[in-house]
Amino acid sequence: MQPFKKAENPKQVRRVAKPLHLEAGDPRYVALDDIRGDDIREKLRRSLYIDPDDPNRKSVHISYAGHRGNGKTTELFAFMEEMKDESFFVYKQAYSDLAVYDLDYPDLMLYLVTMTLEDVCRRVEVDDDMFRSVENWFASETWTEQESYESGIEVRSVAEAGFSVPGLLKLLINLTGRITGGHKSVKEIRHRLKRKPTELIHRMNEFFDRIRGLLEKSGMISELVLIVDNLDRHPPEVMENAFSKWSDLFEQLNVHIIITVPLGLIYNPQGEPLSEFNFPPLVMPMPKIRKKEQAWDTCWQDGVDRLVDVIKARVEEDKVFAGEPDERYACMKELVLASGGSLRELMHLLLKAAEEAWEHPIAMDDVKKGIHEVRNEFMNPLRFDDLPVLHEINRSKRADHSPESARQLFYRFALEYNGEKWADVHPLIYSSDIFNDQEILRRFNES
Repeated sequence: MQPFKKAENPKQVRRVAKPLHLEAGDPRYVALDDIRGDDIREKLRRSLYIDPDDPNRKSVHISYAGHRGNGKTTELFAFMEEMKDESFFVYKQAYSDLAVYDLDYPDLMLYLVTMTLEDVCRRVEVDDDMFRSVENWFASETWTEQESYESGIEVRSVAEAGFSVPGLLKLLINLTGRITGGHKSVKEIRHRLKRKPTELIHRMNEFFDRIRGLLEKSGMISELVLIVDNLDRHPPEVMENAFSKWSDLFEQLNVHIIITVPLGLIYNPQGEPLSEFNFPPLVMPMPKIRKKEQAWDTCWQDGVDRLVDVIKARVEEDKVFAGEPDERYACMKELVLASGGSLRELMHLLLKAAEEAWEHPIAMDDVKKGIHEVRNEFMNPLRFDDLPVLHEINRSKRADHSPESARQLFYRFALEYNGEKWADVHPLIYSSDIFNDQEILRRFNES
């Protein structure tokens, strides 16, 4: 990790306000458990515990969710650091590899094997023969081409990374590349695997058993945990088709899995809840800056101050913000209040305020202009028929399990907070002209 240097002027804010996850030990990390109302890392730790004396011990599967940009990935990295002496983690930000609109469950299952083998090959010497039977089965069921799967751009790029590439990995890299590239053979690959789900699960479990044996033989921790992150970027209906509709199959995989899913899969499942198939949900709440009973013109000072600390961890406040200490604090507080507690929005607001200031320290006028610009961008996906749903959420302080409410949570038009599971409209929406249009309010009250 490169040493981090705080921004010393508004121009440098662009470098420190990028919406990236923070790795363990990053000086920008600020613990937010107390203002979330939950210790998500402790919940993950307890969820992964399996009594070694339990003869019926099973692998643990977790559906991990929360608002996008809420810090879920950062907390996963902190969790992996805390648990590195107890588990062998295979982590992958999967969305860029699986960003296909028709994602299907064979794609995701192939990806689980691919990400595991590629990660292990980077850390352990792998004997090609160890996976030969698994390779032969997958090849016979999926490879429909005349040319060998031993070649290909993707295979060469992995080989150039400096580790030997076993035949199974060459096959899997080619298959997953065809899926994400929309190759003409994708439908046939999926069809063949779907015809034999029991055999597919059997071969995958054979693979995971051999991976654990390899790790143990190499003197490494063999408690294997797969973390498939970022799949909450898919709309709920995509993950419904690729994962939750087939969760009874994923449940049979003999490996610990933490998979990040859209909130809509938790709150508005189209079929049986994921908890019915050994994939219980674990939802990370949004940091709160007001309490449920507080009006919009008030705030929860502890929550606001903690998120001000998030800004201070990135900038030299006396150089980036203008004025006396109370004026600088007022600017940072205004940014926090406009964010609703969303870390992604907070960084975006900070960046836009800095771009407004640019040649001089950030003043309140720059903050107001930045908020206005972010609001306009933020509301682009907002539809007229979202407004009655948002007014009802604002009135009741809860988001029900309807598809309409799930849409508000997906786009962060509404935010859900701590263990009380209360919700409210995002401040950027609440303070907008369209939300407060009296004609719209009249129609809503009459409906």
